[in-house]
Amino acid sequence: MTNMHRTILTVAGLGLACSNMALAQFSQWEDHTIGAAFLDGDSTLSDDVLVEFSPVQYPSGHTHSNRAEVRGEDTPCNNFNRLELIVMTAKFDFGSSIGTQENPRFRSRHNGGMINLSINGSAPAFALDWMAYDGSTIGGVLIRVLSGGFSGDCTEIMLEGVVKDCSIGLEEGWVDAPMPCDVPTYDDLALGTVYWGGDTFVTDGIPCKIEPFLLPDGSTYSGGATVGLADRSCGIDFELETSTCVVSHDFTGFGGATDVSFRVGEQGGEVNLFINGAGACASNWIDFDGLTFGGVLVTIAQGGFENQCTEVELSGLVNSLGIGGQEHSVDCIEWIDGDDGSGNGNGNDECTSYDDMIPGPTAVYHALDSFMTDGIYCEVRPQQFTDGSEYTAGSAFAQPSMLACGSGQELATYACAVDHRFADSIGALEEVSLTVADHGGQINFEINGDFLMPPQYLDLDGLVIGGVTVTVLSGGRSGECTELLLEGRVENLLVGGGQHFVDCLTGTPAETTQPGDINGDGIVDGLDLAEVLGGWGLADGDVNGDGTTDGSDLSMVLGNWSGN
Repeated sequence: MTNMHRTILTVAGLGLACSNMALAQFSQWEDHTIGAAFLDGDSTLSDDVLVEFSPVQYPSGHTHSNRAEVRGEDTPCNNFNRLELIVMTAKFDFGSSIGTQENPRFRSRHNGGMINLSINGSAPAFALDWMAYDGSTIGGVLIRVLSGGFSGDCTEIMLEGVVKDCSIGLEEGWVDAPMPCDVPTYDDLALGTVYWGGDTFVTDGIPCKIEPFLLPDGSTYSGGATVGLADRSCGIDFELETSTCVVSHDFTGFGGATDVSFRVGEQGGEVNLFINGAGACASNWIDFDGLTFGGVLVTIAQGGFENQCTEVELSGLVNSLGIGGQEHSVDCIEWIDGDDGSGNGNGNDECTSYDDMIPGPTAVYHALDSFMTDGIYCEVRPQQFTDGSEYTAGSAFAQPSMLACGSGQELATYACAVDHRFADSIGALEEVSLTVADHGGQINFEINGDFLMPPQYLDLDGLVIGGVTVTVLSGGRSGECTELLLEGRVENLLVGGGQHFVDCLTGTPAETTQPGDINGDGIVDGLDLAEVLGGWGLADGDVNGDGTTDGSDLSMVLGNWSGN
Protein backbone atom coordinates (compact mmCIF):
# COMPACT_ATOMS: atom_id res chain seq x y z
CA MET A 1 0.00 0.00 0.00
CA THR A 2 1.36 3.38 -0.99
CA ASN A 3 0.31 6.61 0.64
CA MET A 4 -1.96 7.72 -2.23
CA HIS A 5 -4.42 10.59 -2.10
CA ARG A 6 -7.95 10.63 -3.48
CA THR A 7 -10.42 13.44 -4.06
CA ILE A 8 -12.84 14.30 -1.25
CA LEU A 9 -16.28 15.08 -2.57
CA THR A 10 -17.05 18.01 -0.23
CA VAL A 11 -14.87 19.74 2.38
CA ALA A 12 -15.52 22.81 4.49
CA GLY A 13 -13.78 24.21 7.58
CA LEU A 14 -11.94 27.04 9.28
CA GLY A 15 -8.23 27.16 10.09
CA LEU A 16 -6.85 26.63 13.62
CA ALA A 17 -3.27 26.42 14.80
CA CYS A 18 -1.77 22.92 15.18
CA SER A 19 -0.17 21.82 18.43
CA ASN A 20 1.82 18.69 19.27
CA MET A 21 0.72 17.54 22.71
CA ALA A 22 0.34 14.28 24.62
CA LEU A 23 -1.79 11.47 23.25
CA ALA A 24 -5.55 12.06 23.45
CA GLN A 25 -7.78 9.10 22.75
CA PHE A 26 -11.30 8.47 21.54
CA SER A 27 -13.62 6.26 23.59
CA GLN A 28 -12.53 2.64 24.12
CA TRP A 29 -16.06 1.20 24.77
CA GLU A 30 -14.86 -1.28 27.39
CA ASP A 31 -17.26 0.43 29.83
CA HIS A 32 -20.25 -0.77 27.74
CA THR A 33 -21.57 -4.30 27.44
CA ILE A 34 -21.34 -6.07 24.09
CA GLY A 35 -24.69 -5.74 22.35
CA ALA A 36 -25.52 -2.28 23.69
CA ALA A 37 -27.33 -0.48 20.84
CA PHE A 38 -28.05 3.17 20.05
CA LEU A 39 -30.53 4.79 17.68
CA ASP A 40 -30.91 8.25 16.14
CA GLY A 41 -31.13 10.83 18.96
CA ASP A 42 -29.54 8.61 21.62
CA SER A 43 -26.47 9.65 23.59
CA THR A 44 -24.09 7.97 26.03
CA LEU A 45 -20.85 8.46 27.92
CA SER A 46 -17.83 6.26 27.19
CA ASP A 47 -14.57 6.98 29.00
CA ASP A 48 -16.36 10.16 30.12
CA VAL A 49 -16.64 11.37 26.51
CA LEU A 50 -20.13 12.47 25.48
CA VAL A 51 -21.15 10.54 22.34
CA GLU A 52 -24.30 11.55 20.43
CA PHE A 53 -25.89 9.57 17.59
CA SER A 54 -27.50 10.95 14.45
CA PRO A 55 -28.17 9.87 10.83
CA VAL A 56 -25.50 9.54 8.16
CA GLN A 57 -25.49 12.49 5.78
CA TYR A 58 -25.02 12.18 2.02
CA PRO A 59 -23.68 14.66 -0.58
CA SER A 60 -27.21 15.00 -2.01
CA GLY A 61 -28.36 16.43 1.33
CA HIS A 62 -30.60 13.56 2.40
CA THR A 63 -29.98 11.52 5.55
CA HIS A 64 -30.58 7.97 6.68
CA SER A 65 -30.04 6.08 9.93
CA ASN A 66 -30.05 2.53 11.24
CA ARG A 67 -28.19 1.88 14.49
CA ALA A 68 -24.87 1.80 16.35
CA GLU A 69 -23.85 -1.22 18.41
CA VAL A 70 -21.03 -2.15 20.79
CA ARG A 71 -19.33 -5.28 19.50
CA GLY A 72 -16.34 -7.38 20.50
CA GLU A 73 -12.79 -7.49 19.19
CA ASP A 74 -12.15 -7.37 15.45
CA THR A 75 -8.84 -9.25 15.38
CA PRO A 76 -6.22 -8.02 14.65
CA CYS A 77 -7.40 -4.44 14.25
CA ASN A 78 -8.46 -3.56 17.78
CA ASN A 79 -8.47 -4.73 21.39
CA PHE A 80 -11.67 -5.68 23.22
CA ASN A 81 -14.82 -3.67 22.38
CA ARG A 82 -15.51 -1.39 19.43
CA LEU A 83 -18.39 0.80 18.24
CA GLU A 84 -19.98 -0.57 15.07
CA LEU A 85 -21.72 2.11 12.98
CA ILE A 86 -24.43 0.76 10.68
CA VAL A 87 -25.66 3.78 8.69
CA MET A 88 -25.11 5.97 11.73
CA THR A 89 -23.03 8.97 12.81
CA ALA A 90 -21.32 9.19 16.21
CA LYS A 91 -20.38 12.65 17.44
CA PHE A 92 -17.58 12.65 20.03
CA ASP A 93 -18.18 15.88 21.93
CA PHE A 94 -14.93 16.36 23.82
CA GLY A 95 -15.55 20.03 24.58
CA SER A 96 -18.83 19.39 26.42
CA SER A 97 -17.45 16.49 28.49
CA ILE A 98 -13.70 15.96 29.08
CA GLY A 99 -12.50 19.17 27.45
CA THR A 100 -10.97 20.11 24.13
CA GLN A 101 -8.39 17.57 22.92
CA GLU A 102 -5.20 18.00 20.92
CA ASN A 103 -3.99 15.48 18.32
CA PRO A 104 -6.50 12.72 19.18
CA ARG A 105 -6.23 9.41 17.30
CA PHE A 106 -8.73 6.69 16.49
CA ARG A 107 -8.84 3.34 14.71
CA SER A 108 -11.42 2.26 12.17
CA ARG A 109 -12.23 -0.43 9.68
CA HIS A 110 -14.39 0.90 6.84
CA ASN A 111 -16.21 -2.00 5.17
CA GLY A 112 -18.05 -0.15 2.43
CA GLY A 113 -20.34 2.73 1.56
CA MET A 114 -20.16 6.40 2.44
CA ILE A 115 -18.03 8.05 5.12
CA ASN A 116 -18.75 11.53 6.43
CA LEU A 117 -16.41 13.40 8.73
CA SER A 118 -17.01 16.68 10.53
CA ILE A 119 -14.62 18.37 12.98
CA ASN A 120 -15.22 21.42 15.15
CA GLY A 121 -18.69 21.92 13.73
CA SER A 122 -17.56 22.02 10.11
CA ALA A 123 -19.78 20.97 7.24
CA PRO A 124 -19.29 17.24 6.63
CA ALA A 125 -16.63 16.02 4.22
CA PHE A 126 -17.68 12.97 2.23
CA ALA A 127 -15.47 10.15 0.93
CA LEU A 128 -15.56 6.48 -0.01
CA ASP A 129 -12.51 5.45 2.01
CA TRP A 130 -10.35 6.95 4.77
CA MET A 131 -7.35 7.50 2.50
CA ALA A 132 -9.28 10.22 0.67
CA TYR A 133 -9.01 12.42 3.77
CA ASP A 134 -5.24 12.05 4.16
CA GLY A 135 -3.49 15.42 4.08
CA SER A 136 -6.74 17.41 4.06
CA THR A 137 -7.82 20.03 6.59
CA ILE A 138 -11.29 19.85 8.13
CA GLY A 139 -12.42 22.28 10.80
CA GLY A 140 -8.88 23.64 11.02
CA VAL A 141 -7.46 20.19 11.78
CA LEU A 142 -5.01 18.26 9.57
CA ILE A 143 -6.08 14.67 8.86
CA ARG A 144 -3.24 12.15 8.78
CA VAL A 145 -3.85 8.50 7.85
CA LEU A 146 -1.17 6.75 9.86
CA SER A 147 -1.83 3.23 8.57
CA GLY A 148 -4.26 1.48 6.25
CA GLY A 149 -6.79 3.82 4.73
CA PHE A 150 -8.63 1.72 2.17
CA SER A 151 -11.83 -0.29 2.56
CA GLY A 152 -11.23 -3.37 4.68
CA ASP A 153 -7.93 -2.04 6.06
CA CYS A 154 -7.07 -1.66 9.72
CA THR A 155 -6.82 2.13 9.64
CA GLU A 156 -5.37 4.53 12.20
CA ILE A 157 -5.98 8.27 11.91
CA MET A 158 -4.60 11.29 13.72
CA LEU A 159 -6.50 14.57 13.89
CA GLU A 160 -3.55 16.92 14.13
CA GLY A 161 -4.69 20.06 15.86
CA VAL A 162 -7.20 21.28 18.45
CA VAL A 163 -10.39 19.19 18.43
CA LYS A 164 -13.55 20.27 20.24
CA ASP A 165 -15.79 17.69 18.59
CA CYS A 166 -15.57 15.08 15.86
CA SER A 167 -18.49 13.42 14.04
CA ILE A 168 -17.84 10.14 12.19
CA GLY A 169 -20.54 8.68 9.97
CA LEU A 170 -20.24 5.21 8.42
CA GLU A 171 -22.59 3.05 6.41
CA GLU A 172 -20.55 -0.06 7.24
CA GLY A 173 -17.67 0.02 9.69
CA TRP A 174 -16.52 0.72 13.22
CA VAL A 175 -14.46 3.14 15.32
CA ASP A 176 -12.41 2.59 18.46
CA ALA A 177 -9.52 4.07 20.43
CA PRO A 178 -6.05 3.18 19.12
CA MET A 179 -4.37 0.05 20.40
CA PRO A 180 -2.06 1.03 23.29
CA CYS A 181 1.40 -0.38 23.69
CA ASP A 182 2.12 -2.27 26.90
CA VAL A 183 5.48 -0.61 27.53
CA PRO A 184 5.66 3.19 27.11
CA THR A 185 9.44 3.29 26.62
CA TYR A 186 11.44 6.47 27.47
CA ASP A 187 8.83 7.72 29.96
CA ASP A 188 11.41 7.44 32.75
CA LEU A 189 13.56 10.10 31.03
CA ALA A 190 13.19 13.87 31.46
CA LEU A 191 11.05 15.51 28.78
CA GLY A 192 13.13 17.72 26.48
CA THR A 193 16.47 16.03 27.31
CA VAL A 194 18.82 16.01 24.31
CA TYR A 195 21.47 13.32 23.79
CA TRP A 196 24.29 13.84 21.30
CA GLY A 197 26.64 11.44 19.55
CA GLY A 198 28.47 9.24 22.06
CA ASP A 199 26.12 10.05 24.96
CA THR A 200 24.77 7.13 27.01
CA PHE A 201 21.65 6.72 29.12
CA VAL A 202 19.42 3.99 30.53
CA THR A 203 15.68 3.59 29.96
CA ASP A 204 13.57 0.77 31.43
CA GLY A 205 16.83 -0.87 32.45
CA ILE A 206 18.17 -0.90 28.87
CA PRO A 207 21.61 0.72 28.41
CA CYS A 208 21.49 3.01 25.35
CA LYS A 209 24.06 4.94 23.34
CA ILE A 210 23.71 7.52 20.56
CA GLU A 211 25.58 6.25 17.48
CA PRO A 212 26.31 7.85 14.07
CA PHE A 213 23.67 7.57 11.34
CA LEU A 214 24.52 5.58 8.19
CA LEU A 215 23.75 7.57 5.03
CA PRO A 216 22.88 5.99 1.64
CA ASP A 217 26.36 6.70 0.22
CA GLY A 218 28.03 4.80 3.07
CA SER A 219 29.18 7.86 5.00
CA THR A 220 27.99 8.63 8.52
CA TYR A 221 26.67 11.66 10.36
CA SER A 222 26.38 12.13 14.11
CA GLY A 223 23.24 14.00 15.12
CA GLY A 224 21.20 13.93 18.31
CA ALA A 225 18.06 12.55 19.97
CA THR A 226 15.44 14.35 22.04
CA VAL A 227 12.92 13.02 24.54
CA GLY A 228 9.70 14.36 23.02
CA LEU A 229 5.93 14.25 23.22
CA ALA A 230 4.87 14.65 19.58
CA ASP A 231 3.32 11.15 19.32
CA ARG A 232 4.79 10.57 15.86
CA SER A 233 5.41 6.89 16.62
CA CYS A 234 1.85 6.26 17.91
CA GLY A 235 3.03 5.08 21.30
CA ILE A 236 2.17 6.44 24.73
CA ASP A 237 3.42 9.69 26.27
CA PHE A 238 7.19 10.21 25.78
CA GLU A 239 9.04 8.99 22.70
CA LEU A 240 12.62 9.40 21.48
CA GLU A 241 12.98 11.70 18.47
CA THR A 242 16.12 10.95 16.47
CA SER A 243 17.62 13.56 14.17
CA THR A 244 20.21 11.91 11.90
CA CYS A 245 21.42 9.50 14.56
CA VAL A 246 20.89 5.94 15.78
CA VAL A 247 19.97 4.97 19.33
CA SER A 248 21.60 1.64 20.20
CA HIS A 249 19.85 -0.55 22.83
CA ASP A 250 21.95 -3.19 24.64
CA PHE A 251 19.97 -6.28 25.77
CA THR A 252 22.93 -8.42 26.83
CA GLY A 253 22.19 -7.68 30.48
CA PHE A 254 18.85 -9.45 30.01
CA GLY A 255 20.46 -12.47 28.40
CA GLY A 256 19.27 -11.16 25.06
CA ALA A 257 15.67 -10.51 24.06
CA THR A 258 13.32 -12.44 21.80
CA ASP A 259 10.05 -11.49 20.13
CA VAL A 260 11.11 -7.84 20.17
CA SER A 261 8.63 -5.31 18.84
CA PHE A 262 8.64 -1.51 18.67
CA ARG A 263 6.83 1.41 17.04
CA VAL A 264 8.40 4.06 14.85
CA GLY A 265 7.33 7.06 12.84
CA GLU A 266 9.38 8.56 10.01
CA GLN A 267 8.74 12.12 8.94
CA GLY A 268 11.38 12.39 6.21
CA GLY A 269 14.77 11.22 5.02
CA GLU A 270 16.31 7.79 5.48
CA VAL A 271 15.99 5.24 8.31
CA ASN A 272 18.50 2.86 9.90
CA LEU A 273 18.09 -0.57 11.51
CA PHE A 274 20.92 -2.56 13.10
CA ILE A 275 20.49 -5.92 14.86
CA ASN A 276 23.40 -7.71 16.54
CA GLY A 277 25.83 -5.47 14.66
CA ALA A 278 24.36 -6.06 11.18
CA GLY A 279 22.02 -3.64 9.45
CA ALA A 280 21.41 -1.14 6.69
CA CYS A 281 20.06 2.23 5.60
CA ALA A 282 16.70 2.34 3.78
CA SER A 283 14.31 4.90 2.35
CA ASN A 284 11.34 3.55 4.35
CA TRP A 285 10.77 0.94 7.05
CA ILE A 286 8.82 -1.22 4.60
CA ASP A 287 12.13 -1.85 2.79
CA PHE A 288 13.27 -3.97 5.77
CA ASP A 289 10.24 -6.28 5.65
CA GLY A 290 11.31 -9.92 5.29
CA LEU A 291 15.04 -9.21 5.65
CA THR A 292 17.31 -10.90 8.20
CA PHE A 293 19.97 -8.98 10.16
CA GLY A 294 22.20 -10.65 12.74
CA GLY A 295 20.19 -13.86 12.49
CA VAL A 296 16.91 -12.06 13.23
CA LEU A 297 13.92 -11.86 10.87
CA VAL A 298 12.33 -8.42 10.43
CA THR A 299 8.58 -8.09 9.86
CA ILE A 300 6.75 -4.81 9.30
CA ALA A 301 3.43 -5.63 10.93
CA GLN A 302 1.78 -2.27 10.19
CA GLY A 303 2.58 0.85 8.20
CA GLY A 304 6.11 1.14 6.86
CA PHE A 305 5.93 4.36 4.90
CA GLU A 306 6.59 8.03 5.66
CA ASN A 307 4.12 9.73 8.04
CA GLN A 308 2.62 6.40 9.09
CA CYS A 309 2.50 4.56 12.39
CA THR A 310 4.84 1.62 11.83
CA GLU A 311 4.99 -1.49 13.99
CA VAL A 312 8.14 -3.61 13.69
CA GLU A 313 8.49 -7.20 14.89
CA LEU A 314 11.80 -9.05 15.26
CA SER A 315 11.95 -12.88 15.39
CA GLY A 316 15.13 -14.28 16.92
CA LEU A 317 17.60 -13.51 19.69
CA VAL A 318 18.43 -9.80 19.87
CA ASN A 319 21.50 -8.73 21.84
CA SER A 320 21.74 -5.22 20.41
CA LEU A 321 19.24 -3.09 18.54
CA GLY A 322 19.98 0.19 16.74
CA ILE A 323 17.03 2.30 15.56
CA GLY A 324 17.25 5.70 13.91
CA GLY A 325 16.33 8.13 11.19
CA GLN A 326 16.91 11.61 9.89
CA GLU A 327 13.46 12.81 11.01
CA HIS A 328 12.19 9.98 13.12
CA SER A 329 10.64 8.82 16.41
CA VAL A 330 10.59 5.52 18.33
CA ASP A 331 8.56 4.18 21.28
CA CYS A 332 7.06 1.04 22.86
CA ILE A 333 10.03 -1.35 22.79
CA GLU A 334 8.73 -4.68 24.10
CA TRP A 335 10.10 -8.19 24.30
CA ILE A 336 8.85 -11.49 25.55
CA ASP A 337 11.64 -13.64 26.85
CA GLY A 338 15.43 -13.60 27.25
CA ASP A 339 17.80 -16.44 28.09
CA ASP A 340 17.00 -15.94 31.76
CA GLY A 341 13.24 -15.80 31.24
CA SER A 342 13.07 -12.04 31.69
CA GLY A 343 11.00 -9.76 29.52
CA ASN A 344 8.78 -6.71 29.62
CA GLY A 345 5.97 -7.80 27.33
CA ASN A 346 2.90 -9.95 27.83
CA GLY A 347 4.07 -13.15 26.18
CA ASN A 348 3.59 -16.68 27.42
CA ASP A 349 6.82 -17.32 29.30
CA GLU A 350 5.45 -20.72 30.40
CA CYS A 351 5.17 -21.93 26.81
CA THR A 352 7.85 -24.61 26.46
CA SER A 353 6.55 -26.77 23.60
CA TYR A 354 9.29 -28.27 21.38
CA ASP A 355 12.03 -26.77 23.55
CA ASP A 356 13.37 -30.28 24.29
CA MET A 357 14.09 -30.93 20.60
CA ILE A 358 17.49 -30.58 18.95
CA PRO A 359 17.10 -27.49 16.73
CA GLY A 360 17.50 -27.51 12.97
CA PRO A 361 19.55 -27.75 10.88
CA THR A 362 21.21 -30.30 13.20
CA ALA A 363 17.97 -32.30 13.43
CA VAL A 364 15.59 -32.21 10.44
CA TYR A 365 12.70 -34.63 9.88
CA HIS A 366 11.16 -35.62 6.55
CA ALA A 367 8.03 -37.48 5.45
CA LEU A 368 7.55 -40.78 7.34
CA ASP A 369 10.17 -39.82 9.95
CA SER A 370 9.13 -39.81 13.61
CA PHE A 371 10.35 -38.06 16.75
CA MET A 372 9.39 -37.48 20.39
CA THR A 373 8.76 -34.15 22.11
CA ASP A 374 7.50 -33.75 25.68
CA GLY A 375 6.73 -37.48 25.61
CA ILE A 376 4.46 -37.12 22.55
CA TYR A 377 5.09 -39.50 19.66
CA CYS A 378 5.06 -37.51 16.38
CA GLU A 379 5.07 -38.60 12.74
CA VAL A 380 5.88 -36.39 9.73
CA ARG A 381 3.36 -36.69 6.89
CA PRO A 382 3.56 -35.45 3.28
CA GLN A 383 1.72 -32.23 2.53
CA GLN A 384 -1.67 -32.81 0.93
CA PHE A 385 -3.20 -30.51 -1.68
CA THR A 386 -6.82 -29.84 -2.65
CA ASP A 387 -6.32 -31.46 -6.09
CA GLY A 388 -5.53 -34.78 -4.41
CA SER A 389 -1.76 -34.63 -4.95
CA GLU A 390 0.88 -34.64 -2.21
CA TYR A 391 4.44 -33.41 -1.71
CA THR A 392 6.89 -35.79 -0.02
CA ALA A 393 10.12 -33.74 0.08
CA GLY A 394 9.13 -31.33 2.85
CA SER A 395 10.81 -31.02 6.24
CA ALA A 396 10.03 -30.27 9.88
CA PHE A 397 12.39 -29.01 12.57
CA ALA A 398 12.51 -26.98 15.78
CA GLN A 399 13.80 -23.41 15.72
CA PRO A 400 13.58 -20.20 17.80
CA SER A 401 11.85 -18.14 15.09
CA MET A 402 8.91 -17.04 17.34
CA LEU A 403 6.61 -16.72 14.33
CA ALA A 404 3.89 -18.61 16.23
CA CYS A 405 4.22 -16.04 19.04
CA GLY A 406 5.35 -18.45 21.73
CA SER A 407 8.75 -18.52 23.40
CA GLY A 408 11.86 -20.64 23.08
CA GLN A 409 11.65 -23.02 20.14
CA GLU A 410 8.68 -23.74 17.91
CA LEU A 411 8.00 -26.44 15.33
CA ALA A 412 8.45 -25.30 11.73
CA THR A 413 6.88 -27.34 8.94
CA TYR A 414 7.84 -26.62 5.35
CA ALA A 415 5.61 -28.47 2.86
CA CYS A 416 4.70 -31.17 5.37
CA ALA A 417 2.54 -31.78 8.43
CA VAL A 418 3.24 -33.35 11.82
CA ASP A 419 0.82 -35.80 13.43
CA HIS A 420 0.92 -35.67 17.23
CA ARG A 421 -0.14 -39.16 18.39
CA PHE A 422 -1.33 -38.39 21.92
CA ALA A 423 -3.27 -41.62 22.47
CA ASP A 424 -0.28 -43.72 21.32
CA SER A 425 2.10 -42.07 23.77
CA ILE A 426 0.99 -39.79 26.65
CA GLY A 427 -2.73 -40.59 26.35
CA ALA A 428 -5.62 -38.70 24.84
CA LEU A 429 -6.00 -35.03 25.82
CA GLU A 430 -8.87 -32.63 26.43
CA GLU A 431 -9.01 -28.82 26.30
CA VAL A 432 -6.06 -28.74 23.92
CA SER A 433 -4.71 -25.29 23.04
CA LEU A 434 -1.93 -24.28 20.67
CA THR A 435 -0.64 -21.32 18.70
CA VAL A 436 -0.03 -21.59 14.97
CA ALA A 437 1.03 -19.28 12.16
CA ASP A 438 0.35 -19.95 8.49
CA HIS A 439 2.75 -17.99 6.29
CA GLY A 440 1.82 -19.50 2.94
CA GLY A 441 0.89 -22.72 1.18
CA GLN A 442 -1.86 -25.23 1.89
CA ILE A 443 -2.86 -25.80 5.53
CA ASN A 444 -3.23 -29.46 6.59
CA PHE A 445 -5.30 -30.05 9.74
CA GLU A 446 -6.64 -33.24 11.28
CA ILE A 447 -8.24 -34.27 14.57
CA ASN A 448 -8.96 -37.90 15.37
CA GLY A 449 -8.58 -38.90 11.71
CA ASP A 450 -10.92 -36.19 10.39
CA PHE A 451 -8.76 -34.34 7.82
CA LEU A 452 -9.37 -30.83 6.41
CA MET A 453 -7.50 -28.33 4.21
CA PRO A 454 -8.92 -24.90 5.16
CA PRO A 455 -7.85 -21.78 3.20
CA GLN A 456 -7.15 -20.10 6.54
CA TYR A 457 -7.52 -21.03 10.20
CA LEU A 458 -10.40 -18.61 10.63
CA ASP A 459 -12.51 -21.00 8.52
CA LEU A 460 -12.24 -23.64 11.28
CA ASP A 461 -13.85 -21.45 13.93
CA GLY A 462 -16.89 -23.20 15.39
CA LEU A 463 -16.47 -26.43 13.40
CA VAL A 464 -16.67 -29.87 15.00
CA ILE A 465 -13.77 -31.94 13.67
CA GLY A 466 -13.33 -35.54 14.76
CA GLY A 467 -15.86 -34.96 17.51
CA VAL A 468 -13.90 -31.94 18.80
CA THR A 469 -15.10 -28.31 18.73
CA VAL A 470 -12.52 -25.89 17.31
CA THR A 471 -12.48 -22.25 18.46
CA VAL A 472 -10.20 -19.60 16.98
CA LEU A 473 -9.43 -17.47 20.04
CA SER A 474 -7.33 -14.90 18.15
CA GLY A 475 -5.85 -14.34 14.72
CA GLY A 476 -6.93 -16.82 12.08
CA ARG A 477 -5.66 -15.20 8.89
CA SER A 478 -2.48 -15.81 6.89
CA GLY A 479 0.59 -14.33 8.55
CA GLU A 480 -1.14 -13.86 11.91
CA CYS A 481 -0.38 -15.52 15.22
CA THR A 482 -3.43 -17.74 15.73
CA GLU A 483 -4.53 -19.31 19.01
CA LEU A 484 -6.72 -22.41 18.78
CA LEU A 485 -8.78 -24.16 21.46
CA LEU A 486 -9.88 -27.77 20.87
CA GLU A 487 -12.70 -28.83 23.19
CA GLY A 488 -13.27 -32.55 23.34
CA ARG A 489 -11.25 -35.75 23.39
CA VAL A 490 -8.18 -35.41 21.13
CA GLU A 491 -6.39 -38.66 20.32
CA ASN A 492 -4.31 -37.29 17.48
CA LEU A 493 -3.68 -33.81 16.08
CA LEU A 494 -2.07 -33.19 12.71
CA VAL A 495 -1.00 -29.64 11.81
CA GLY A 496 1.21 -28.26 9.08
CA GLY A 497 1.46 -26.48 5.77
CA GLY A 498 3.71 -24.91 3.19
CA GLN A 499 5.30 -22.40 5.57
CA HIS A 500 3.80 -23.15 8.95
CA PHE A 501 4.73 -22.83 12.63
CA VAL A 502 3.36 -24.35 15.85
CA ASP A 503 4.03 -23.62 19.54
CA CYS A 504 2.43 -23.54 23.01
CA LEU A 505 0.79 -26.96 22.69
CA THR A 506 -0.96 -27.81 25.96
CA GLY A 507 -3.84 -29.97 27.17
CA THR A 508 -5.22 -31.93 30.10
CA PRO A 509 -5.33 -35.74 30.28
CA ALA A 510 -8.66 -37.08 29.07
CA GLU A 511 -10.69 -39.29 31.35
CA THR A 512 -10.40 -42.96 30.44
CA THR A 513 -13.51 -44.33 28.82
CA GLN A 514 -13.47 -47.64 30.67
CA PRO A 515 -11.72 -49.23 33.65
CA GLY A 516 -8.28 -50.48 32.80
CA ASP A 517 -7.71 -48.03 29.92
CA ILE A 518 -4.59 -46.48 31.45
CA ASN A 519 -3.19 -44.69 28.41
CA GLY A 520 -6.55 -43.21 27.39
CA ASP A 521 -6.64 -44.58 23.86
CA GLY A 522 -10.20 -45.88 24.29
CA ILE A 523 -9.34 -49.58 24.46
CA VAL A 524 -7.88 -51.93 27.06
CA ASP A 525 -5.07 -53.92 25.47
CA GLY A 526 -1.44 -54.91 25.72
CA LEU A 527 -0.29 -51.32 26.17
CA ASP A 528 -2.32 -51.04 29.36
CA LEU A 529 -1.11 -54.46 30.53
CA ALA A 530 2.47 -53.28 30.03
CA GLU A 531 1.71 -50.19 32.13
CA VAL A 532 0.53 -52.40 35.01
CA LEU A 533 3.46 -54.81 34.83
CA GLY A 534 5.97 -51.98 34.47
CA GLY A 535 4.56 -50.15 37.49
CA TRP A 536 4.14 -53.21 39.74
CA GLY A 537 4.43 -52.25 43.39
CA LEU A 538 4.45 -48.56 42.50
CA ALA A 539 1.77 -45.98 41.71
CA ASP A 540 2.58 -45.74 38.00
CA GLY A 541 0.22 -48.52 36.85
CA ASP A 542 -2.53 -47.97 39.46
CA VAL A 543 -5.98 -48.55 37.99
CA ASN A 544 -8.31 -48.69 40.99
CA GLY A 545 -6.93 -45.61 42.71
CA ASP A 546 -5.56 -47.25 45.87
CA GLY A 547 -2.09 -45.78 45.27
CA THR A 548 -0.26 -48.97 44.32
CA THR A 549 -0.11 -51.38 41.40
CA ASP A 550 -0.90 -54.99 42.32
CA GLY A 551 -3.11 -57.95 41.49
CA SER A 552 -6.32 -55.91 41.79
CA ASP A 553 -5.18 -53.62 38.99
CA LEU A 554 -4.10 -56.60 36.87
CA SER A 555 -7.55 -58.14 37.33
CA MET A 556 -9.26 -54.91 36.19
CA VAL A 557 -7.19 -54.79 33.01
CA LEU A 558 -7.78 -58.46 32.15
CA GLY A 559 -11.45 -58.26 33.10
CA ASN A 560 -12.08 -55.29 30.78
CA TRP A 561 -9.88 -56.47 27.93
CA SER A 562 -11.12 -55.03 24.61
CA GLY A 563 -8.00 -55.11 22.46
CA ASN A 564 -6.72 -57.77 20.12
